Amino acid sequence: MAVEAFGNASVEWFRGFLELPNGSTEHDTFTDVFAKLSPRKFEACFMSWAESISELFDGEIVSVDGKTGQSSHDMSSDKKAIHMDR
Repeated sequence: MAVEAFGNASVEWFRGFLELPNGSTEHDTFTDVFAKLSPRKFEACFMSWAESISELFDGEIVSVDGKTGQSSHDMSSDKKAIHMDR
């Protein structure tokens, strides 16, 4: 999973914000957390965050609309993948 690989590669940077005595989180933990997220609430939080940093990219375009979160679906509970459509 790309999120796990990013976490492993960035563990020292994350230690600036978090206590990580055992290193980065494993793939299964990310899967469990993402499965429990409310797609609508995640979208609202993500959009709020994107708007808060938009001034950091003055004059640049960061496209996040039309994206579907890879492996953000949960077949066992019939949850569809998270999709950003704005």
